[in-house]
Amino acid sequence: MKKKIVLFLIFIVSVFLVSCDKQEPDDPLDEPDVPVIEEEPDKANMEEVKEWLFDQYNGYIVTSDIVFPKTDYSETAEIEAVSFDEKYLSSEGDFNAPVLDMEIEVLFIIDLENETDDIFIPMILKGYGDEFDEVMLWLDEQISDKITSSIALPRTHPTINCQLVWSSSNEGVINTNGVVVRDTDDNIGVLLSCDIEYNGEMKTYTKYVYILGRTDKEKIALVSQWLNGMYGEYIDEETTFYLTDEKYNSRITWTSRNESIVSDELVLIEPLFTTTVAMDVAIGIGSSSTNFSYIFKVRGKEYNDIWEKITIFLEKINIPEIKNQKFSLYGYEVGYENVPTENIGYLPFYDETEMVIIQDILPDNSPLKPNRMRTATKYIVIHNTGMAAPSATAKGLNDYIHSTDRVASWHFSIDDKETYQELKLGEVGWHAGETNGNNYGIGIESCVYQGVDFNKVLRRLAKLTASLLIEYNLNLSDVKQHYDFSGKNCPQVIRQANRWGELLGLIQLEYFAQTELQGVQFNWKSLTPEIMDDEGTVINHPGSSALIEYEVEVIYGGEKRIFNYSSILLPKNN
Repeated sequence: MKKKIVLFLIFIVSVFLVSCDKQEPDDPLDEPDVPVIEEEPDKANMEEVKEWLFDQYNGYIVTSDIVFPKTDYSETAEIEAVSFDEKYLSSEGDFNAPVLDMEIEVLFIIDLENETDDIFIPMILKGYGDEFDEVMLWLDEQISDKITSSIALPRTHPTINCQLVWSSSNEGVINTNGVVVRDTDDNIGVLLSCDIEYNGEMKTYTKYVYILGRTDKEKIALVSQWLNGMYGEYIDEETTFYLTDEKYNSRITWTSRNESIVSDELVLIEPLFTTTVAMDVAIGIGSSSTNFSYIFKVRGKEYNDIWEKITIFLEKINIPEIKNQKFSLYGYEVGYENVPTENIGYLPFYDETEMVIIQDILPDNSPLKPNRMRTATKYIVIHNTGMAAPSATAKGLNDYIHSTDRVASWHFSIDDKETYQELKLGEVGWHAGETNGNNYGIGIESCVYQGVDFNKVLRRLAKLTASLLIEYNLNLSDVKQHYDFSGKNCPQVIRQANRWGELLGLIQLEYFAQTELQGVQFNWKSLTPEIMDDEGTVINHPGSSALIEYEVEVIYGGEKRIFNYSSILLPKNN
């Protein structure tokens, strides 16, 4: 028993000694501050990135979609791939196999720590076919499914040394030289075949094509030819203005440029003398259309004697219904951009008194004009001044052209009382905004100032224009708007108020009187003086319709005759 106790005590002492020799770990809070050092990965430089890319992709054979890298192996550089053959390999790596193996270059753009560089790397795109496949694919691209005109059928391939021999199932429509004959409105199917001979082998390419029938534009051209054949040099009361054709049911629209000869309803009104009329034509089929113009001659009435001329002339002046209208005068000046006014009516009583023209010609070498003479006079070009302030009279316009540095020049300025001439008649002016209008046209600026009697402006403008037509042996169709040359909305007042036909009618009266009624004296007397004066001007519109009566005393060759007429003044347009 004592022996056991002694052994136990020895064991306890041994354990205690061992425990005292073993050290406990220090508290981490008692450790000294020692920095932890981590190794940074190596950063690649530009040349290393380029070398890495070259090793990865040089001569790489592409057989399917690939993923281009966005960064390098060290994730330091940013990389962008750019393909220049997007049809076969996109910049995103999408692959579309070519027919034959194909070498391309891909551009890799490298951005490394604010340094940018790039490298081109050649790659191989794996093809799926052979030379015959390449030629057939190329032929398919060259030959359209739908053919509208002769084509060049290829005889060889641009890069593959082969021979191509063609045949057609319908030589009358398209032959082996690609010459197409389209004389029908229907589409015609044709089988084209091509024998491909390459390296002693032969394969045949075929394609079914349609030779299309006439297009709408071609049909319109045929309608135009048909229309040309329907009209001669002259038109008269029996002329039909066709609104369609029998074959294509086209839309044909006619617009008269002189409503005093051909009305908006396409009714021909016999002119006082033989002259010309311009007719605009628009032909439409489907969504296609074309526009062109005819200049037709129109025979005037044949007269037995001077008194018949006088009678017909007076009947032209006697408008059965006198219209009235509200319209606007247009100007560029602030506050005068749109000036309301009205025409309460008039009859164009002819005044045989010659117009007084005040000449105030611009000096030679003026910078406002070309300072050269016209080689020919073909047009009388009508303008509105575009100046509606009360000061913009003919005199005001004349003063303006002699004091301004604005480069523009015209021949006449005319209002309801006066006419000024600023250029020699034979001089070129700058007024029409286009070469022909300037080089061959006499420019007349008609005034549109606030307070002007625009009816009298039109009547005086007609007198001046008619005298110029006579002097230069021109026709009514040679009277042009500024718009006809440049597309500018001028003469704006006349155009916006739809008074161009009215002006041409007044010119016709003046032209006839100045050429055929010389020596005839007209004395006009209103028999309704409370409404219309002796010049034909309505001075007091009653509001409702009214009967206007007047007489004209005509003296010629010592003989005097009295003519009596009446017209209806239409109700005032409110």
